[in-house]
Amino acid sequence: MDLLFKFIKSGRLLRITIFLFISVWYLGLSTPIILSSNGLYVLTPLIKKIYSNVCHQETYKCIFLGGQHFLVCSRCLGIYTGMLIFSGLSIFLGLKPKYIKRLLVFSLTFILIDILLYNIGLYKYSQYIAFVTGLFFGSVTFIYILNEFENYLLTITPFHEK
Repeated sequence: MDLLFKFIKSGRLLRITIFLFISVWYLGLSTPIILSSNGLYVLTPLIKKIYSNVCHQETYKCIFLGGQHFLVCSRCLGIYTGMLIFSGLSIFLGLKPKYIKRLLVFSLTFILIDILLYNIGLYKYSQYIAFVTGLFFGSVTFIYILNEFENYLLTITPFHEK
């Protein structure tokens, strides 16, 4: 029983659970690519409707793979990819960077600069830039949220060291 409490207190169970949820979310946004040659492809419009609540889904801003595109734009795909990668890494590594709030502001600034420069017409939309800025933001955001959540859990868990 003590081993179970140590496992829970270490945060590994939380991190595995978060990784599984993010993986399911990521599989969902990849359904047109995964199911393109499968009879279940008919579910894609329903799943697309679910993701329309979190992304504008403008086709020219989506990344195509094998003739099909992800159900979110390049930037959102970058955000979710960053979260997926770092949620997996968090299971094995302690992710507690010293300047996480600064990194969060810095990553958001990159996104805002990209949006501003595109909207004033300085350059055409770049899926690559959108994906990379999203990847940076998603990674940093995941680490920040995970650390805040774990700090909160430490204050409310009834498990005490003997």
